[in-house]
Amino acid sequence: AYIQGNDDTAEAVTKRLGYRIYRTDQMCELVEWMHDYNETAEEEDKVRLYGMDMQYDEDSIEAIKRFYEKVDESKKEAYSAKMLEYLGTSDYEFDASKYDEIIALMDEIQKDIDENKEAYAAITGEAETETIKWIATNIQYFISYHVKENATHMARDTYMKMNVDRILEVEEREHNGAVMIACHNSHMTKNLSTQFTFLGKFLRDEYADSYFAIGTDYYYSNDNVPNGNTSERITVKLCSDDPIAYQVKDMPEKKYYIDFSHVDNSTPLGNIINKRIKTGSVGEQYNVLFKVMKMLSQVNYAPTDMYDAMIVFYEVNPITIWED
Repeated sequence: AYIQGNDDTAEAVTKRLGYRIYRTDQMCELVEWMHDYNETAEEEDKVRLYGMDMQYDEDSIEAIKRFYEKVDESKKEAYSAKMLEYLGTSDYEFDASKYDEIIALMDEIQKDIDENKEAYAAITGEAETETIKWIATNIQYFISYHVKENATHMARDTYMKMNVDRILEVEEREHNGAVMIACHNSHMTKNLSTQFTFLGKFLRDEYADSYFAIGTDYYYSNDNVPNGNTSERITVKLCSDDPIAYQVKDMPEKKYYIDFSHVDNSTPLGNIINKRIKTGSVGEQYNVLFKVMKMLSQVNYAPTDMYDAMIVFYEVNPITIWED
Protein backbone atom coordinates (compact mmCIF):
# COMPACT_ATOMS: atom_id res chain seq x y z
CA ALA A 1 0.00 0.00 0.00
CA TYR A 2 2.86 2.39 0.79
CA ILE A 3 4.46 1.66 -2.59
CA GLN A 4 1.13 2.56 -4.23
CA GLY A 5 1.18 5.96 -2.52
CA ASN A 6 -0.47 5.50 0.89
CA ASP A 7 0.76 7.77 3.67
CA ASP A 8 3.45 6.04 5.71
CA THR A 9 7.24 5.74 5.67
CA ALA A 10 9.51 3.15 4.11
CA GLU A 11 11.06 2.46 7.51
CA ALA A 12 7.69 1.89 9.20
CA VAL A 13 6.43 -0.57 6.58
CA THR A 14 9.76 -2.41 6.40
CA LYS A 15 9.58 -2.96 10.17
CA ARG A 16 6.24 -4.70 9.64
CA LEU A 17 7.53 -7.23 7.11
CA GLY A 18 6.75 -10.70 8.42
CA TYR A 19 10.02 -12.37 7.49
CA ARG A 20 12.68 -10.97 9.83
CA ILE A 21 15.66 -11.25 7.47
CA TYR A 22 14.03 -8.66 5.18
CA ARG A 23 13.97 -5.98 7.89
CA THR A 24 17.18 -4.32 6.69
CA ASP A 25 18.48 -1.03 5.35
CA GLN A 26 18.70 -2.56 1.88
CA MET A 27 15.08 -3.69 1.85
CA CYS A 28 13.98 -0.31 3.18
CA GLU A 29 15.87 1.39 0.34
CA LEU A 30 14.19 -0.89 -2.19
CA VAL A 31 10.72 -0.16 -0.79
CA GLU A 32 11.41 3.57 -0.86
CA TRP A 33 12.77 3.38 -4.42
CA MET A 34 9.62 1.55 -5.57
CA HIS A 35 7.44 4.16 -3.85
CA ASP A 36 9.33 7.07 -5.41
CA TYR A 37 9.38 5.45 -8.86
CA ASN A 38 5.59 5.00 -8.78
CA GLU A 39 5.03 8.70 -8.06
CA THR A 40 5.94 9.59 -11.65
CA ALA A 41 5.41 6.28 -13.51
CA GLU A 42 2.54 5.77 -15.93
CA GLU A 43 -0.25 3.64 -14.48
CA GLU A 44 0.60 0.61 -16.62
CA ASP A 45 4.26 0.86 -15.58
CA LYS A 46 3.76 1.10 -11.83
CA VAL A 47 5.28 -1.63 -9.68
CA ARG A 48 3.81 -3.66 -6.82
CA LEU A 49 5.32 -5.87 -4.14
CA TYR A 50 3.70 -9.24 -3.44
CA GLY A 51 4.46 -12.12 -1.11
CA MET A 52 4.36 -15.70 -2.41
CA ASP A 53 5.32 -17.82 0.61
CA MET A 54 2.86 -19.25 3.13
CA GLN A 55 4.98 -20.56 6.02
CA TYR A 56 3.63 -18.12 8.59
CA ASP A 57 0.15 -17.02 9.66
CA GLU A 58 0.44 -14.15 12.16
CA ASP A 59 0.62 -11.31 9.62
CA SER A 60 -2.20 -12.85 7.60
CA ILE A 61 -4.41 -12.95 10.68
CA GLU A 62 -3.63 -9.31 11.48
CA ALA A 63 -4.44 -8.27 7.89
CA ILE A 64 -7.88 -9.89 8.09
CA LYS A 65 -8.57 -8.19 11.43
CA ARG A 66 -7.52 -4.77 10.08
CA PHE A 67 -9.73 -5.26 7.04
CA TYR A 68 -12.85 -6.10 9.04
CA GLU A 69 -12.13 -3.25 11.44
CA LYS A 70 -12.77 -0.99 8.45
CA VAL A 71 -15.67 -2.78 6.77
CA ASP A 72 -17.65 -4.49 9.57
CA GLU A 73 -16.65 -4.18 13.23
CA SER A 74 -19.06 -6.89 14.42
CA LYS A 75 -17.62 -9.46 12.01
CA LYS A 76 -14.13 -8.42 13.07
CA GLU A 77 -14.95 -9.33 16.66
CA ALA A 78 -16.49 -12.67 15.68
CA TYR A 79 -13.70 -13.68 13.30
CA SER A 80 -10.97 -12.46 15.67
CA ALA A 81 -12.32 -14.59 18.51
CA LYS A 82 -12.33 -17.70 16.35
CA MET A 83 -8.87 -17.02 14.93
CA LEU A 84 -7.54 -16.47 18.45
CA GLU A 85 -9.00 -19.80 19.57
CA TYR A 86 -7.79 -21.78 16.55
CA LEU A 87 -4.58 -20.02 15.52
CA GLY A 88 -3.22 -18.29 18.63
CA THR A 89 -1.36 -14.98 18.75
CA SER A 90 1.93 -15.84 17.06
CA ASP A 91 3.22 -18.02 14.25
CA TYR A 92 2.94 -21.78 14.80
CA GLU A 93 0.57 -21.49 17.78
CA PHE A 94 -2.27 -23.06 15.79
CA ASP A 95 -4.32 -25.91 17.23
CA ALA A 96 -3.83 -28.79 14.80
CA SER A 97 -6.93 -30.54 16.15
CA LYS A 98 -8.97 -27.58 14.84
CA TYR A 99 -7.89 -28.14 11.25
CA ASP A 100 -11.42 -28.56 9.89
CA GLU A 101 -12.66 -25.54 11.83
CA ILE A 102 -9.84 -23.35 10.50
CA ILE A 103 -10.53 -24.39 6.90
CA ALA A 104 -14.26 -23.75 7.42
CA LEU A 105 -13.60 -20.33 8.97
CA MET A 106 -11.49 -19.24 6.02
CA ASP A 107 -14.18 -20.54 3.65
CA GLU A 108 -16.70 -18.45 5.57
CA ILE A 109 -14.53 -15.32 5.25
CA GLN A 110 -14.08 -15.87 1.53
CA LYS A 111 -17.82 -16.38 1.07
CA ASP A 112 -18.56 -13.23 3.08
CA ILE A 113 -16.20 -11.22 0.86
CA ASP A 114 -17.83 -12.61 -2.29
CA GLU A 115 -21.32 -11.72 -1.01
CA ASN A 116 -20.32 -8.20 0.08
CA LYS A 117 -17.61 -7.42 -2.45
CA GLU A 118 -19.12 -4.21 -3.78
CA ALA A 119 -19.84 -2.78 -0.33
CA TYR A 120 -16.41 -3.67 1.02
CA ALA A 121 -14.62 -2.42 -2.09
CA ALA A 122 -16.40 0.92 -1.75
CA ILE A 123 -14.70 1.30 1.64
CA THR A 124 -11.24 -0.22 1.11
CA GLY A 125 -10.88 -0.48 -2.65
CA GLU A 126 -11.22 -3.51 -4.90
CA ALA A 127 -7.55 -4.48 -4.68
CA GLU A 128 -7.49 -4.75 -0.87
CA THR A 129 -10.80 -6.63 -0.83
CA GLU A 130 -9.46 -9.16 -3.32
CA THR A 131 -6.18 -9.43 -1.40
CA ILE A 132 -7.92 -10.28 1.88
CA LYS A 133 -9.79 -13.10 0.17
CA TRP A 134 -6.45 -14.33 -1.16
CA ILE A 135 -4.95 -14.09 2.32
CA ALA A 136 -7.72 -16.31 3.70
CA THR A 137 -6.81 -18.85 1.03
CA ASN A 138 -3.17 -18.68 2.11
CA ILE A 139 -4.07 -19.42 5.72
CA GLN A 140 -5.66 -22.59 4.35
CA TYR A 141 -2.40 -23.31 2.51
CA PHE A 142 -0.50 -22.64 5.74
CA ILE A 143 -2.54 -24.98 7.91
CA SER A 144 -2.61 -27.71 5.26
CA TYR A 145 1.17 -27.42 4.79
CA HIS A 146 1.83 -27.93 8.50
CA VAL A 147 -0.95 -30.35 9.46
CA LYS A 148 -1.63 -32.44 6.35
CA GLU A 149 1.55 -32.13 4.28
CA ASN A 150 4.16 -32.55 7.06
CA ALA A 151 5.81 -29.27 5.98
CA THR A 152 7.45 -30.89 2.94
CA HIS A 153 9.44 -28.92 0.37
CA MET A 154 7.12 -30.20 -2.35
CA ALA A 155 4.04 -28.86 -0.56
CA ARG A 156 5.60 -25.47 0.17
CA ASP A 157 6.77 -24.97 -3.41
CA THR A 158 3.42 -26.17 -4.76
CA TYR A 159 1.61 -23.50 -2.76
CA MET A 160 4.18 -20.89 -3.79
CA LYS A 161 3.57 -21.83 -7.43
CA MET A 162 -0.19 -21.32 -6.92
CA ASN A 163 0.54 -17.87 -5.49
CA VAL A 164 2.84 -16.97 -8.38
CA ASP A 165 0.10 -18.01 -10.81
CA ARG A 166 -2.35 -15.75 -9.01
CA ILE A 167 0.09 -12.82 -8.99
CA LEU A 168 0.74 -13.28 -12.70
CA GLU A 169 -3.01 -13.42 -13.38
CA VAL A 170 -3.47 -10.06 -11.62
CA GLU A 171 -0.51 -8.50 -13.42
CA GLU A 172 -1.67 -9.73 -16.83
CA ARG A 173 -5.21 -8.52 -16.18
CA GLU A 174 -4.45 -5.13 -14.67
CA HIS A 175 -0.86 -4.17 -15.46
CA ASN A 176 1.97 -5.09 -17.83
CA GLY A 177 2.09 -8.86 -17.23
CA ALA A 178 5.70 -9.03 -16.02
CA VAL A 179 6.71 -10.56 -12.68
CA MET A 180 10.16 -10.70 -11.06
CA ILE A 181 10.56 -13.35 -8.36
CA ALA A 182 13.14 -13.08 -5.57
CA CYS A 183 13.87 -16.28 -3.65
CA HIS A 184 16.61 -18.72 -2.71
CA ASN A 185 18.44 -20.41 -5.60
CA SER A 186 17.11 -23.78 -4.51
CA HIS A 187 13.51 -22.67 -5.08
CA MET A 188 13.99 -21.04 -8.44
CA THR A 189 16.35 -23.33 -10.36
CA LYS A 190 14.64 -24.33 -13.58
CA ASN A 191 15.24 -28.09 -13.30
CA LEU A 192 15.31 -30.59 -10.44
CA SER A 193 18.90 -29.70 -9.65
CA THR A 194 18.61 -29.90 -5.86
CA GLN A 195 16.47 -31.78 -3.39
CA PHE A 196 14.61 -28.56 -2.61
CA THR A 197 13.96 -27.48 -6.18
CA PHE A 198 10.33 -27.53 -7.22
CA LEU A 199 9.01 -23.99 -7.77
CA GLY A 200 11.39 -23.17 -10.61
CA LYS A 201 10.72 -26.45 -12.36
CA PHE A 202 6.97 -25.97 -12.02
CA LEU A 203 7.32 -22.53 -13.60
CA ARG A 204 9.62 -23.75 -16.36
CA ASP A 205 7.32 -26.67 -17.19
CA GLU A 206 4.31 -24.37 -17.50
CA TYR A 207 5.77 -21.16 -18.90
CA ALA A 208 8.77 -22.59 -20.84
CA ASP A 209 11.25 -19.88 -21.89
CA SER A 210 9.00 -17.15 -20.50
CA TYR A 211 10.48 -18.18 -17.14
CA PHE A 212 14.07 -16.93 -17.06
CA ALA A 213 16.04 -18.20 -14.07
CA ILE A 214 18.92 -16.10 -12.74
CA GLY A 215 21.07 -17.76 -10.07
CA THR A 216 23.40 -16.02 -7.64
CA ASP A 217 26.72 -17.33 -6.35
CA TYR A 218 29.91 -16.32 -4.55
CA TYR A 219 33.38 -17.73 -4.03
CA TYR A 220 33.64 -16.56 -0.41
CA SER A 221 30.54 -15.75 1.61
CA ASN A 222 30.44 -14.17 5.05
CA ASP A 223 26.96 -15.25 6.10
CA ASN A 224 24.68 -13.89 8.79
CA VAL A 225 23.00 -17.12 9.94
CA PRO A 226 20.99 -18.40 12.92
CA ASN A 227 23.14 -19.97 15.63
CA GLY A 228 21.42 -23.34 15.90
CA ASN A 229 17.95 -23.12 17.44
CA THR A 230 18.69 -19.92 19.36
CA SER A 231 17.64 -16.36 18.51
CA GLU A 232 21.32 -15.38 18.28
CA ARG A 233 22.85 -14.78 14.84
CA ILE A 234 26.50 -15.31 13.96
CA THR A 235 28.70 -14.60 10.94
CA VAL A 236 30.48 -17.54 9.31
CA LYS A 237 32.81 -17.57 6.31
CA LEU A 238 32.19 -20.26 3.69
CA CYS A 239 33.80 -21.12 0.36
CA SER A 240 31.70 -22.43 -2.55
CA ASP A 241 34.63 -23.69 -4.68
CA ASP A 242 32.75 -22.24 -7.68
CA PRO A 243 35.38 -21.90 -10.47
CA ILE A 244 33.31 -19.20 -12.20
CA ALA A 245 33.08 -17.05 -9.07
CA TYR A 246 36.79 -17.56 -8.40
CA GLN A 247 37.63 -15.77 -11.66
CA VAL A 248 35.97 -12.60 -10.39
CA LYS A 249 38.88 -11.90 -8.04
CA ASP A 250 40.79 -10.49 -11.02
CA MET A 251 37.96 -8.24 -12.26
CA PRO A 252 37.70 -4.56 -11.21
CA GLU A 253 34.42 -4.80 -9.29
CA LYS A 254 34.82 -8.48 -8.34
CA LYS A 255 31.34 -9.26 -9.64
CA TYR A 256 29.64 -9.84 -12.96
CA TYR A 257 26.50 -11.03 -14.74
CA ILE A 258 26.68 -13.84 -17.27
CA ASP A 259 23.88 -14.76 -19.69
CA PHE A 260 24.51 -18.35 -20.75
CA SER A 261 22.89 -17.82 -24.16
CA HIS A 262 25.77 -15.46 -25.00
CA VAL A 263 28.51 -17.97 -24.17
CA ASP A 264 30.20 -19.95 -26.92
CA ASN A 265 30.13 -23.57 -25.72
CA SER A 266 33.47 -24.27 -27.42
CA THR A 267 35.28 -21.81 -25.12
CA PRO A 268 36.73 -22.66 -21.67
CA LEU A 269 33.85 -20.79 -20.01
CA GLY A 270 31.35 -22.70 -22.14
CA ASN A 271 32.93 -25.95 -20.99
CA ILE A 272 32.64 -24.94 -17.32
CA ILE A 273 28.99 -23.88 -17.36
CA ASN A 274 27.92 -27.08 -19.12
CA LYS A 275 29.49 -29.53 -16.67
CA ARG A 276 28.96 -30.29 -13.00
CA ILE A 277 30.72 -27.81 -10.76
CA LYS A 278 30.46 -26.88 -7.09
CA THR A 279 28.35 -23.82 -6.29
CA GLY A 280 27.29 -22.38 -2.95
CA SER A 281 23.96 -23.03 -1.26
CA VAL A 282 23.24 -21.54 2.17
CA GLY A 283 19.84 -20.63 3.60
CA GLU A 284 18.38 -19.82 7.00
CA GLN A 285 19.99 -22.83 8.61
CA TYR A 286 23.54 -23.34 9.81
CA ASN A 287 25.37 -26.33 11.24
CA VAL A 288 28.93 -26.29 12.52
CA LEU A 289 29.55 -29.24 10.21
CA PHE A 290 29.40 -26.76 7.29
CA LYS A 291 33.00 -25.86 8.20
CA VAL A 292 34.33 -29.42 8.03
CA MET A 293 31.96 -30.94 5.45
CA LYS A 294 31.82 -28.35 2.68
CA MET A 295 29.34 -30.37 0.63
CA LEU A 296 26.65 -29.39 3.17
CA SER A 297 26.81 -25.81 1.85
CA GLN A 298 27.30 -26.71 -1.82
CA VAL A 299 25.43 -28.22 -4.75
CA ASN A 300 27.09 -30.04 -7.62
CA TYR A 301 25.28 -29.52 -10.93
CA ALA A 302 25.95 -27.90 -14.26
CA PRO A 303 25.04 -24.19 -14.08
CA THR A 304 23.14 -24.45 -17.39
CA ASP A 305 20.96 -27.18 -15.86
CA MET A 306 19.97 -24.84 -13.06
CA TYR A 307 19.85 -21.36 -14.57
CA ASP A 308 19.63 -19.26 -17.72
CA ALA A 309 22.07 -16.73 -16.25
CA MET A 310 24.04 -16.01 -13.08
CA ILE A 311 25.12 -13.03 -11.00
CA VAL A 312 28.49 -13.95 -9.49
CA PHE A 313 30.56 -12.31 -6.73
CA TYR A 314 34.05 -13.08 -5.50
CA GLU A 315 33.27 -12.25 -1.85
CA VAL A 316 30.06 -11.13 -0.20
CA ASN A 317 29.45 -9.70 3.26
CA PRO A 318 26.39 -9.92 5.51
CA ILE A 319 23.70 -7.32 5.76
CA THR A 320 22.57 -6.17 9.20
CA ILE A 321 19.10 -7.27 10.30
CA TRP A 322 17.28 -4.67 12.35
CA GLU A 323 16.73 -5.52 15.99
CA ASP A 324 13.10 -6.23 16.94
